[in-house]
Amino acid sequence: MKVFQHQDSEIAPNRFLWIGIGIGLLYWFLESWMHTTVFGQGPLLAHLLTPDIHEIWKRLSVFGLIILFSLYAQHSINTRRRTETALAEREKDLSRILENNPAGIMLVDAASRNVSWANNNALKLIGASRENVENSPCHEHLCPVEKENCPILDASREVELSERELLTAGGKRLPILKSVTRVQYNGREHLLEAFFDLSDRKKMERDLQQAHAELDQIFQTASVAMRLVDIKFKVIKINKTFERLTGISEAEAIGKKCHQIFSGPNCFTEQCPLQRIIQGMETVESYVDKERPDGKRIPCTLTLI
Repeated sequence: MKVFQHQDSEIAPNRFLWIGIGIGLLYWFLESWMHTTVFGQGPLLAHLLTPDIHEIWKRLSVFGLIILFSLYAQHSINTRRRTETALAEREKDLSRILENNPAGIMLVDAASRNVSWANNNALKLIGASRENVENSPCHEHLCPVEKENCPILDASREVELSERELLTAGGKRLPILKSVTRVQYNGREHLLEAFFDLSDRKKMERDLQQAHAELDQIFQTASVAMRLVDIKFKVIKINKTFERLTGISEAEAIGKKCHQIFSGPNCFTEQCPLQRIIQGMETVESYVDKERPDGKRIPCTLTLI
């Protein structure tokens, strides 16, 4: 990112005042010289040191105007320099913020779609040098599969957040969460694209899905009948063994009350195993005869945790 470098120190507060005094003295000398050489009105020294009252008034008026102009010019230039310095410092601060931001950041020209600037994290994710990234089309790295699908350019939205892909210099595709907003940079409309690498999150999601699938496989293939019931006594899940034991499919069981599909003598009593678990017991084990919906009674060892 281009940053304005302020090389010169601020003009000294009295520099233009001294310049004005110098010009005023030069005017005094030239006025005296003109009276001596052009108009032949006496010696130069007399006009320098002892001019008449009218001449003194005229010279002091001009001298005062020159000093006032010098002071005004000094004030204007100092104000402009302070403004330029403040803007330069602000842009430096902005540059440092963007450079040190944990997100990868690119500025993309909205018209040409070329990358105008990229921070170090973006270059690190891409795995390429600044020379190879800047001034190249953004779709060479950002969202290469969706080259013509750029919602922020085609819609009226000012901000767009989506999951996309980043293509590294080595050809690897990284899942990213990308935020895009419109900004002005160097007098042109740009897209500020900030993105985070989602590789770790995606890996965690895959690991969780795999762990869930493994647990579900264990649950479904267990040799004992199992069902999952919430604190409102609704069946959430049953396994295959439970289906065979009760003659009820999972679709029929889910959402039903537990006593509706496999009731026992302790249902609706203080000895209800689920009620005892809710009241604080960690494990409940009992021997009961459970009744299937078809009326058949089955002796069971019931364990709740």
